[in-house]
Amino acid sequence: HEQYRPFVLYHRTQAAALAKLELETEDCAELAIEEVNAGLKHLRKLFEDYEAEDQFEEDELIQRLVEFKNSLKEKYEIGRTLNEQLADAVASENYERAAELRDEIANREHSGDFRSDFDI
Repeated sequence: HEQYRPFVLYHRTQAAALAKLELETEDCAELAIEEVNAGLKHLRKLFEDYEAEDQFEEDELIQRLVEFKNSLKEKYEIGRTLNEQLADAVASENYERAAELRDEIANREHSGDFRSDFDI
């Protein structure tokens, strides 16, 4: 049944993102995008585990999730999510900004608004 794991993860990711949109909160679109990012991360690890990381970018399910994420960003006019901004700040060695973003993410997680359905 392992052959179906990417297919199931794809649909689980979509469902989790759509569930976040149904929250109808101020940040529901960003939460939905974070769900897609978490799903993509999970799928990337799966591809790596099966030594197929070179096929990741070309995989149709991956491309559809990226398109879904981009359509959410466009529809809801979302720029970079907090986690994406955090990764950018760390990459550019802007540790003061990274700490601010980390604290904001922690505050959201503490309030229960930012937990990903992939956090088990």
